[in-house]
Amino acid sequence: MYYKLKLKIFFSLFVKKSLNFFLILFFFKKKALKSFDESTIKKTIESIQTILDSSLSNLNKEKIEDNKRRIEENINDLLENLSDTQIKEHRVDSVIMRIGIFYDEKLSKHEKALDYYLKAYEMRESLELGDKKNYYISNSLHAIGVSFDRLNQNEKSLEYHLKAYKMRKRLFVDDRDREDIAKYLHNIGVRYGKLNQHQQALDYSLKAYKLRKKLFGDRDHVNKANSLHNLGVSYSNLKKHEKALEYSLRAYEMRKRLFGDKRDSEDIAENLFRIAFSYQKLNQHEKQLEFYLKAYEMRKRLFVDRDNEDV
Repeated sequence: MYYKLKLKIFFSLFVKKSLNFFLILFFFKKKALKSFDESTIKKTIESIQTILDSSLSNLNKEKIEDNKRRIEENINDLLENLSDTQIKEHRVDSVIMRIGIFYDEKLSKHEKALDYYLKAYEMRESLELGDKKNYYISNSLHAIGVSFDRLNQNEKSLEYHLKAYKMRKRLFVDDRDREDIAKYLHNIGVRYGKLNQHQQALDYSLKAYKLRKKLFGDRDHVNKANSLHNLGVSYSNLKKHEKALEYSLRAYEMRKRLFGDKRDSEDIAENLFRIAFSYQKLNQHEKQLEFYLKAYEMRKRLFVDRDNEDV
């Protein structure tokens, strides 16, 4: 009986102390949230946006590293102190997407960029963002797919590009959506090609090209040229070398008109190589040599003073 009483007293004291501890913890957490007022939130977000604006222009490496440190400090402050309502009101998800772009484009740290894109995606899934919610989510899905591609995780990349495409297709409204859908179809085609699923690659590349043809008509456009090039690659992988040559030549001619005869580019060099490869497969050896030499000379000019395995 004595031990039971003692145990009861001990348990009662333990519960009280635990309750007091959690009350104190809650009080300080609430106080911390309160102290991060609207003015501070706005100033912190403005600071991050200003740093990002300057970082996405040309800056030296030392300055970019300093900006990275400041961005991390500010965003961590926000995420630790803001409630879900405040995150929604101040569109912190969009700030996080921009930080992902900063890591992608300025630092080429694709794993870190992917972390931010995934964080923005999770936020957008859980927040009430009105009619635009699925539009924002599809943008996040696309960015995640691109990051997985840059990390050579082709299956994951394909998974997210397919999700982005299916969601954007449901939202279709105008030509802006049409171009986004064409971009997603093009990316899906490229990913299927990397996974050696060449018929699926061709199917999606054709869909992308047809949409872009509707958008741009007979006008030359860089995205139309990209689709033509992709079709050439798909037909080549399916050993349909006459069709591959036709589309590779069309892509090459369009890019020449867009960029001018005197401008070298990796895309045009790749076209020249693809054309040479098709001529090789069709046993047209003089043409094969002509275009391999053109590709070689252009890549030499592009990578002067740099080693590159494609030269």
